[in-house]
Amino acid sequence: VKVLFVCPFVPWPLEDGGKIRTFHLAREAAHHAEIHLRAVCEASMPEDAREALAPHFASVRFFERARPGALTRIARAKLERSRLTRSGSS
Repeated sequence: VKVLFVCPFVPWPLEDGGKIRTFHLAREAAHHAEIHLRAVCEASMPEDAREALAPHFASVRFFERARPGALTRIARAKLERSRLTRSGSS
């Protein structure tokens, strides 16, 4: 059985609960199926992540997080400002 394991973050290094849990779930599943790991990487991802994960999975591939467009960034900023205003006046 081939399984595509998609993760919104790279489960390495094992420094917090989400990464630890995700890594161990995927690793255990790899004992029963061919797991292909796909994860979204951040700029701060350690360089050794691929080498650390590769022995446990059939393949490992990382994708950069897409940066939101200019309109989305403006809308988010405005939304944040309005939320701060409402919570500050309570």
